Amino acid sequence: MFFKLDELPEYVAEEPFTRYAKPIFDNVTIPGAPLSMGVFRYLPGQKGPRHKHDYEVEVYLCTGGKGIVTIENTIYELVPGTVLYIPPQHYHETRNHGEEDFTFFAIFGPPVDFQNVRNWQLNS
Repeated sequence: MFFKLDELPEYVAEEPFTRYAKPIFDNVTIPGAPLSMGVFRYLPGQKGPRHKHDYEVEVYLCTGGKGIVTIENTIYELVPGTVLYIPPQHYHETRNHGEEDFTFFAIFGPPVDFQNVRNWQLNS
């Protein structure tokens, strides 16, 4: 499969956890895929909800800006070129900690279903 990021729809989550996401692929778009991938974007000051994944490993690959990810009680700063591994069953919270958009690829294994993101409003 081949994807052009600039051609994928971007979705925006509602307040209070406004952030942007482009699902790239999951096991819905590629049946039987062993992992899923999306690109996420947080504007300055935005943060996501504290949550955990029961079974999925999540890997962040930062491509722009500066972000803070708290896993349980440990804080990690992400800048372009850094990678963060988040094990299953670990609560984590992601936020933009800089002056520009914080962007990163999120890779999940086994795959998550991005239908919840596809239920967000399309960013026009």
